[in-house]
Amino acid sequence: MKNSKHLFAIAAIIASIALIVYLTRQPAAPQQSTEHEGSVHNEDEQHSHDVAQMESMKAEIVRLEKVIKENPSDIESLLNLAHLYQDSGNLFKSIETYNEYLLHNPKNADARIDLGVSYYQMAYEDTLKQKEYFDTAISTMQEALKYSPKHVLGHFNLGIVNWQNGNSEKAAFWFNKCIALDSTSSVAEKAKQILQQHLIN
Repeated sequence: MKNSKHLFAIAAIIASIALIVYLTRQPAAPQQSTEHEGSVHNEDEQHSHDVAQMESMKAEIVRLEKVIKENPSDIESLLNLAHLYQDSGNLFKSIETYNEYLLHNPKNADARIDLGVSYYQMAYEDTLKQKEYFDTAISTMQEALKYSPKHVLGHFNLGIVNWQNGNSEKAAFWFNKCIALDSTSSVAEKAKQILQQHLIN
């Protein structure tokens, strides 16, 4: 009984940080701000802004799909399309498009990390295959580090995904490497916080 309670507590902690992985770029549609919670007026404004952002993303997706259809060698447009698929929540298409882009430019560590984030997000979309998606996210991010060994976000994200995949020891390893790479960065500060609060006995 004690072990089951312990596992439940760990699961609750993990669930509370389920969205802490970081993209290597600014997402096209920022998450809704909570600065003015309780204000109906501001919530309506935010909703209108979010709807406009989503419509803008959809239009840009259509435009880029046309550009790529007419010019398949335009890999920058292909990468931007992968980002937009991810930001709009179309994870199957983002994974497919990142993989297509990486066939042309396999050394782009940022794109490979963002692909790993898409696999990570899929773990919450398809919980029946959650471990499989976590494992794929991990292997994808580790592949990225072969091309960019000092990728701070890559190390941090590997800490998060390993933790949520049930491997605290590996998570601590990656968080500590993240801190060693750039101890003063905001990402390293978050890694320190997680280590101190949850992973160091």
